[in-house]
Amino acid sequence: MLSHCTKRHDHNTIHYNKKTKIYTHRRQNSGKNKTNTVNISKRPNSIPTINTHLDIVFIAQKALNPTPIWNQTGSLTINPASGTAIQSSNFGLTIAGNGSSTISGTIGLGTGTLTTNNGTVTLMTSNSSSGSTTVNSGILNIRNNTSLGTGSVSVLNGATLQLQGGISVANQLTLYGVGNGSLGSLRSMSGDNIYNGNITLSTNTVRINTDANILTINGNISGGSIPLYVGGAGNTIMNGVLSGGGGSITWGTSPTQVAASTSFVKDGGGTVDFVGLNTYTGATVLDDGVLELGANNVIGNSSNVYFIGGRLSTMGYSDNVGTLSLLSDGSTLTLGSVS
Repeated sequence: MLSHCTKRHDHNTIHYNKKTKIYTHRRQNSGKNKTNTVNISKRPNSIPTINTHLDIVFIAQKALNPTPIWNQTGSLTINPASGTAIQSSNFGLTIAGNGSSTISGTIGLGTGTLTTNNGTVTLMTSNSSSGSTTVNSGILNIRNNTSLGTGSVSVLNGATLQLQGGISVANQLTLYGVGNGSLGSLRSMSGDNIYNGNITLSTNTVRINTDANILTINGNISGGSIPLYVGGAGNTIMNGVLSGGGGSITWGTSPTQVAASTSFVKDGGGTVDFVGLNTYTGATVLDDGVLELGANNVIGNSSNVYFIGGRLSTMGYSDNVGTLSLLSDGSTLTLGSVS
């Protein structure tokens, strides 16, 4: 543990130490470099907003656990010269506020947890922590394979985990809702991203969106009683197995209206490719875009398929399903391979 931190005047630094002071190095109006000291309470609720570039944050022995970094407005960047941005000995970290916070160096919290609240937090590089990560609200954008460390990850209702830049992520993941702005609790922004960890759906309807390029999901998805929506303009490849009975949703309009336990919904203009041998038993709903079969028997054998505007393409594979029902105009069923 870091029980004492030495004042440093050569870098932009926050030190959390036994004297419970924050030291920041910034350029004053006079044009001279000075070190500012902010005295705060012994167990503070938050670090004051500092709109500057910081070099390194040490979370030390007397800090509140988890220690909050608060950035209410504007941008906060932690951009270390040494490669380590935030370091603690098993202390947790919370990043909060409505601003945009970017961490461009390694986070090493040991077994400490990472929590993000509101705003947008971007993790540019790796994280060596083994504690869990919770996206309570707002957006957590990651740009590195190990930005989330090795611990489990939870994305709560109204929050979003964004993947960007062609990364491959292995953490166990629990998704609780449709995400920030209803654009996905897991959202692939750009680049060909891969999610290898198993995914559990919880509490509410869950959405996964691929905005552009390709998102490949290699992990299994445990749906339980939760419907899964997959959308966006990009393409999603589901190599893992989707399981569960789904949740009740009413589809279509009177007189062709059906209330059905629903496991999977394809919407948005992109394509979903089923490759894993899915075992879900709820309905498969084609609302928009294309669902392609990537192997034989990838739709749950007892799943009823409802067409309300999307397209099902068998791509030359075969499948056994429950019933096929047309509930709206504009749907397409394409049999055989597509050249």
